[in-house]
Amino acid sequence: MQHLLTGAARGIECFAVSRAHNLVAYAEKVSVCVLLAQRYKVNLHSSSDNLHAKQGLAPQLHFHSTTDLSLLQTISWGTQAGYVAIAFSGDGKRLAAIEQEQPSRLVVWDWQEV
Repeated sequence: MQHLLTGAARGIECFAVSRAHNLVAYAEKVSVCVLLAQRYKVNLHSSSDNLHAKQGLAPQLHFHSTTDLSLLQTISWGTQAGYVAIAFSGDGKRLAAIEQEQPSRLVVWDWQEV
């Protein structure tokens, strides 16, 4: 049987699965607006509470149950450059993400508490 997970309007950059905890997470691809801003060195950062996330420019992390594909959580802030890899911790409570920004950072999210 095949089920389709919908909702990634910009496409999926990378994903992670926790079989033991029936979870799947995916990182959206970066918005074209953000890519152009990076190429032409336009600063999208703002002191007003993460403006690019409010405008929907930041790539989002989405968390779903694999049993019924229900959306469990969305993280809409963090990086504007996107993520190159994500992975669940062994207990499924945290998600490690490597950002594309240079220098790269490894961010660990307690995704259920965000």
